[in-house]
Amino acid sequence: MKMGRGVRKTTVLARRSHVLLVTLPEATPIHEAMALERDLARADIKPMAWAVNQCLTVSDPVLLARQANEAQHLPELAQHATRIVREIWHAEGPRP
Repeated sequence: MKMGRGVRKTTVLARRSHVLLVTLPEATPIHEAMALERDLARADIKPMAWAVNQCLTVSDPVLLARQANEAQHLPELAQHATRIVREIWHAEGPRP
């Protein structure tokens, strides 16, 4: 089927799909995901939400330092994104 200029053909799946941006709570991954969001915007694609993996809630001194580092970058993301999901990092592996 030939379509005129400026006409977009979308599938039912595309209309029902959502984009979720996933990142780590660090400067480089957050900034790269923000750049991806700008690229998607040029294609008129808006992410539904952001997911942040490996967020820390711990008492170990080394991991507390990493958690303090997260605290520098997550507020920047919070100003940028309307929805954020934080996936907490667990010291133990998955249980069988």
